[in-house]
Amino acid sequence: MNLSNSSFFSTLSGLASNAKEIAKATTNSFYTHRDYDSSHLTKLLSSSSTANNLEALQFIISRMAAGEDMSSHFTDIIKLFASNNDEIRRLVYAYLLQYAEFNPDLALLSINTVQKSLNDKDPKIRARALRVMSSIRVPAIHGIVLLAIQQCVNDSSVAVRREAAIAIPKCYSLDPSVGPKLREHIATCLLDSNAEVIGPALASFNELCPNDYEIIHPAYRRICTLLPQMNHWDKCIAMRVLVRYARRNFLQPQPDEPLDRDLVLLKNAMLSALYSNLPSTILTSINNLICLNLVQDASELVQPILFLLSNSNTAKLITLQNLYQILTQSINGVSAAFTESLRDVLAPHFRLLFLLVSDTDEVIRLKLMLLTKVIKPTNQSLILSEMFYYALRHDSQTVQSYAVKAIGLCVLQVNDMMDTCLNAILHMLTGKNEQRVREAADALSAFLDTNADRKYVQYLCAIYKEVSLGHARAVILFLASKNLDMVLDLAPDLLRVALQTFTEEPEEVKHSILYFATRLLIHTHQESYSYDINTGTDPITLMYKYLQNLIRFDASYDLRDRALYYFELARTPYTDFSKQIVLQTQQTETTEAAEETQFALSSTSLVLKKSIRGHTAVPEWATADELPNPNVRDVEPPSLRPLEVEDIVLTPKGVGTPSPLGMQNPSHLVQLVETSSQGRPRIVGRQTLDEFYQSSSEDEQEEEAETDEGSTESETESETESESDSDSASTSASEYTEEEEAESA
Repeated sequence: MNLSNSSFFSTLSGLASNAKEIAKATTNSFYTHRDYDSSHLTKLLSSSSTANNLEALQFIISRMAAGEDMSSHFTDIIKLFASNNDEIRRLVYAYLLQYAEFNPDLALLSINTVQKSLNDKDPKIRARALRVMSSIRVPAIHGIVLLAIQQCVNDSSVAVRREAAIAIPKCYSLDPSVGPKLREHIATCLLDSNAEVIGPALASFNELCPNDYEIIHPAYRRICTLLPQMNHWDKCIAMRVLVRYARRNFLQPQPDEPLDRDLVLLKNAMLSALYSNLPSTILTSINNLICLNLVQDASELVQPILFLLSNSNTAKLITLQNLYQILTQSINGVSAAFTESLRDVLAPHFRLLFLLVSDTDEVIRLKLMLLTKVIKPTNQSLILSEMFYYALRHDSQTVQSYAVKAIGLCVLQVNDMMDTCLNAILHMLTGKNEQRVREAADALSAFLDTNADRKYVQYLCAIYKEVSLGHARAVILFLASKNLDMVLDLAPDLLRVALQTFTEEPEEVKHSILYFATRLLIHTHQESYSYDINTGTDPITLMYKYLQNLIRFDASYDLRDRALYYFELARTPYTDFSKQIVLQTQQTETTEAAEETQFALSSTSLVLKKSIRGHTAVPEWATADELPNPNVRDVEPPSLRPLEVEDIVLTPKGVGTPSPLGMQNPSHLVQLVETSSQGRPRIVGRQTLDEFYQSSSEDEQEEEAETDEGSTESETESETESESDSDSASTSASEYTEEEEAESA
């Protein structure tokens, strides 16, 4: 047994040593050289060896990542732009993006090299060049960036067109005056046939013209069709744009009316996003379906919601916040019927809202608040027993206070267990946990303010001495003041007990004692027209004058002024004015106030409870007068039309037209046409698969026909060779002289 253990551990040690050697051999040595000085780095950067250049760049980039300033090597690194090594150019681009803004004059020297990379045959190099050019924060090159975007939006590579869409807001930030031209490029990108280009184009649309829905009209159906093919982040952007577009270009759906066919297309696209792997995509889809009233039965959304509630803490927190806003009906546009349907759907899954050890305080609060929304007669016993456990036995005092607040919100919803809940809350008033006592007092105040019960009010007066928290004592005095008819026999003794500790009480309790004493005095003598407070000898009058003497020497100006005001009212307690001021009914604040918010669901502003940069509120539904022509979405985009022969630019091979950047136009922008022996044009640019196979089969047939002709054709070719050579020489000479004349001119 020992031998087997030793052999096992020796094998493990051997594997670990081999793994270390492999990692050491394959790891990029960014941090291996730490003793390079400035002169040595300059020597390595100026070396003709690619290995030395790469080693110096790796060290500089590593120091940049550590936060050091490496801008002193800007001039030496700019010289490496012309390197043919892809790794070197990648590191130079990273360096340039970091320091180009601080060295604009030197950065302009590299623009020409980056500009030439836009014509490279490799689409990755073209995309990287455009990314670097648009990321250089030098206002002097905004014109060049605009021309580069204009060139790349029609590129044959999807990666280059996607990078062009990403570069549009960067160009706009350099010069906002080019906004109209950039909107045209956004419209071009939105008509692209690839889903990878449409996502960044919609992000640029949000940045430049979020309310210019005319750009979306011709591309609306294409966006809805390609939405399932987009990546997760692009789906979120697309759905946020589409929800705004739908609310401004369609009428609000009604439960008994059929949906518009374009809204059905949008609904199907968003339903497909419910089964994504990214929580933000699922949550955005759920909230948009709710916001557009496209889902009347919440059962379609229950599985994605349950998946989000069992996800990470961040996804769980955002999901709970959105659900709470929906269930409290504090979001505009959410119907009451859907809210009730969502409660019924979530009620059987209430156990997912029970607390976990890994839950944060905010998640715990939201879970307990949601439990108060999904409580039903079928599950109330289990939910309340769980809340009682949290309120009485949980280790965290914060969790105990949250649980007590939740129990107070459940009191009115559980008729069978109302007495049990109230008795538990009354028991918590005498505890030592201040947060729990405060929440218990607020819960009792909210309940007894509208549902006063004699036995509970009298019990509160009886336990006034045992309550130690000032806020709870103030609540007891307020409830006793409001329900004097129920506790009229206990009120004088309650005032006597309260006056014993008046000087030690906080200001909140002192105000409550003053109000309670004034109300009791006026209520007792409201029928006595001969009453005089100065000569009165009854116990209530004597205690009131004693209270006035205590307040006269109090440090609070507000309390002293209020006492003088109440004393003047108490001089004539039988007048209607005194009764109206003191004995009028006052409403207490509820423990749960539904705060209406204009923030969009699943937005960061809703999570942070404040508007942040980039937040766009969901607009109101359009009226019938504001709707556009229904045929605006029926226009067939130009890019959907099949390619015709008339669309082909017949350019001779090897001859190019000047590009917008002043360089030779790249082959991927000009659709070159080669002419066969029979004069048939052949497309070299973008081709469909059918055209490719058709052209290849026709070429094979031509080659077979040429081989069948045999020697007769070869003889005729040899006879005409001399004539063709002389003709070509004469034509080349004439072209050469014409070019010289053009250059001299």
